[in-house]
Amino acid sequence: MCAELGVHFVLGHALYMKAIHGGKVKNDRIDSQKIAQLLRAGMLPLAYAYPKHMRSTRDLIRRRLIEQVKCHDPVGLQLLQTVPGIGPTLALVILYEIGDIARFPRVGNDWHRRCAPSFHT
Repeated sequence: MCAELGVHFVLGHALYMKAIHGGKVKNDRIDSQKIAQLLRAGMLPLAYAYPKHMRSTRDLIRRRLIEQVKCHDPVGLQLLQTVPGIGPTLALVILYEIGDIARFPRVGNDWHRRCAPSFHT
């Protein structure tokens, strides 16, 4: 709703905020103070606010209802399928879990490294 009204907002990542704050005493007043401190210090762990028009498609994919999916980015879908081992289903999953690839400004922000450990032989 904020985005629709042109109101700037940030979405804190609840799991990471819990790890940072982690206090035993919790209430709205204390939580809001901690969040404000993190925000002022530039240390608030942000979550990605997924575009509203793509949420229903992402949810269908998560439920593996691939046949009901309408692709919003056919060029990206085709490009992903050029990678060996990535077929139509996996390409859709990757496309909709990443969302806007521009939110990863550098190669060093590898989203896939946070998904699962990598083992090389």
